Parts: sequence; C-alpha cells; structure tokens
Amino acid sequence: MAEIAKWGRIRFKVNADKVFSFKGLKRTYSGKWSDHSIIGRKPKMEFCGANAQEISMEVILDAELGVNPRSELDKFVSAAEHGDIDYLYIGGRKICNNRLCIASGTDNWNTVWNNGELVSATASLTFSEYR
Repeated sequence: MAEIAKWGRIRFKVNADKVFSFKGLKRTYSGKWSDHSIIGRKPKMEFCGANAQEISMEVILDAELGVNPRSELDKFVSAAEHGDIDYLYIGGRKICNNRLCIASGTDNWNTVWNNGELVSATASLTFSEYR
C-alpha cells in the first residue's frame, strides 16, 4: 500500500482497494513586521519573527473508494477537539519543521443513503503550526 502522507494516526494511502487522499493542499507562511513612525518620513519596518504556518487541504472520503467516511470524519473531529499535535509528512518528508494541530475543520456530507449511511463526504482541514 502506497502511503502518500500521514499526520498522527491518520494515514493517507492509495492502493487497488482503497483511495484515501487529499487535494488542493495550500501552505501559508509570513513574517511578522512592525512599522515605526518617524515624523516627516516614511515609517521604518522591523522584522519581529515568523508567524505560524498554516496548511489547508480538502480530504476526499468515499465508500466506493474503500474508505469509511463516517469513521474518518470522527478521527478528524476527535483530533481537533482533543488538541492532537504531530508532524505532517508527505512523501516521507516533513512539510513543516514544527508539529501541527488541526486548527479547524469542516465536513461536507455529499451522499447519504438509506438509514443515514454516509457514503461520500469531503473534509476541509486547516492545520496550524504548534510551537
């Protein structure tokens, strides 16, 4: 089974029986700057350090692709509500030097069958750097 990425106990994998992946990964990073006013002149800028990085992605959860959407969504919710932190690895390499937490998440229940069985869903996750 080819592991694409992992964060804590969540493993993104693809093989002939299962496709558990993500799309649209976006990383946001920035510096922290302060402006110092100077009478009669333009302000001077001072670099004060780095802001925390954020990583967002959309996770595709589809029973037809061998994934239990409800179970995976429960893992995301649990990790966010319990403050789990870990490194995010993609292709075996850390995407950020520090551990990340799930700062926020959104579920989109795309297809629900008889008896309330969730068949396909999309989760939008935002990870934030934990220091």
